[in-house]
Amino acid sequence: MNAQATTGAHESPAKPGPRATPPLAGVRVLDLGRVIAAPLASQMLADYGAEVIKLERVGVGDDARKMTAGCLHDRNGEKILTETSILLMGNRNKKSLTIEFSKREGQRLLHKLAAVSDVLIENFVPGTMQRFNADYDTLSAINPRLIYCSVTGWGQTGPYRMRPGYDAVLQAATGFMSVTGPRDDLPGAGPARVGASVIDIATGMNTAFAVMLALRQRDFTGEGQYIDMCLHDNGIAMQADNVQKYLLNGDLIGRHGTENYGGAPARVFRTADGEVYIIAGMSNQFAALCKVLGVPALPEDKRFNGVMTRFNHRDELYPLIEPLIAKWNTAELLAVLEAAGVPGAAANNYRQVFEDPHTRARAMTVHLEHPQSDRLDVIASPIKMSKAPPRYSRPPLLGEHTDDVLGGLLGMSAADIQRLRDDGVV
Repeated sequence: MNAQATTGAHESPAKPGPRATPPLAGVRVLDLGRVIAAPLASQMLADYGAEVIKLERVGVGDDARKMTAGCLHDRNGEKILTETSILLMGNRNKKSLTIEFSKREGQRLLHKLAAVSDVLIENFVPGTMQRFNADYDTLSAINPRLIYCSVTGWGQTGPYRMRPGYDAVLQAATGFMSVTGPRDDLPGAGPARVGASVIDIATGMNTAFAVMLALRQRDFTGEGQYIDMCLHDNGIAMQADNVQKYLLNGDLIGRHGTENYGGAPARVFRTADGEVYIIAGMSNQFAALCKVLGVPALPEDKRFNGVMTRFNHRDELYPLIEPLIAKWNTAELLAVLEAAGVPGAAANNYRQVFEDPHTRARAMTVHLEHPQSDRLDVIASPIKMSKAPPRYSRPPLLGEHTDDVLGGLLGMSAADIQRLRDDGVV
């Protein structure tokens, strides 16, 4: 399918130069992932040339196909209930093959596919793949070069390994909620969830990275290996700045809302027409901000004349500068702050993000053709390499490539495929 990176409202995208061989060309991935983390990992590999075959349950598919809070609309404006936002965010550039793994014949098909693949990614509860006769020991005996990656909530070891893993659950367990939300001395205080599925997404990204490391090591050893990835470990690791402070001195970090602990001013402020985040924790930044706001002498106040002194007296500082910031329109204030070297940004909602000229200039959406809809925009890859641009094709319909994969890759006849379909195997 053709894809076009979206730039400005009336701009044409720059014409791409000659395409080099994609960095992951020749790599075949079996994607048994569902929902976010595992599918996102294999999508990242697919963006850069890997052939990704998404294996889904017959007639059911990825659980994401049933998460219908957000759906693609057809040409009549009706929701396409199988084309959900969760599915569309993590499954471009893939082929969909439906196999019933509970059937012995389905397991044999999986063995044949594993024999001619480089990577398998799955995110079932520990023990599930053994029941399908498709665990690492079984498949690596068939293909010693296979890189087998399991993505779970809690990992393959530890007392919680059998617990279901969801992003919000792991945000609670790994301390995210302990540092997210209003300050404990303010109304509405208490643990809060980060608004996006950040642990799922970070786990997906690190899974793709781990697979590429394993592929590189295989170049030296000729052997595949097993990768144990989980939301729990990634949830801890992605809070490195906070966690390292705790490991140094054992002090717990509380919730600070939009404040940046260790510096002030650093939070969201109201403007005349919206909200803006300003961080001017360093003394030179604070002096520059005060000049913009028309109070150049404020840094001489003994309460505000040092980084930590200012932070410790931030509740006295904010009432002084809030009304001054509120007089400005957001765009005008940001332009003046930029000229003064003071970091800041509009506190945007998603509509404002994608209307922003910088987002458009960075081409962070891609338009894809879809057989059931006139408009399918997806998030572009954030990776921008001069000689390895990503490729884009729409996510597959359920089972769309079953015949192509079984016939083209495994050499099965149309009659054999039809027999499997009649038996409910595919």
